[in-house]
Amino acid sequence: MARRRATTTETARAAALRELEEIAQGRRRSVQDETVWRFTRCADWQCASLAVARGLAVDERNRHPVFLSPPPGWLPPLT
Repeated sequence: MARRRATTTETARAAALRELEEIAQGRRRSVQDETVWRFTRCADWQCASLAVARGLAVDERNRHPVFLSPPPGWLPPLT
């Protein structure tokens, strides 16, 4: 009986890995649509993507390391 459970677990694991691979390669349209929908509704995701885009743009222009400070409240206080 233990062998059958291992096979079922391995099958479920393999199926989950296949699904993750499809998502990563963009073959799951429903996941892409949901991600875009959530992005349009979530101000935190929009702010985060804007911060990343600005950081990359600054880096491309200067070719010097530039460290952007995070928005207030995004990191825990340092003690």
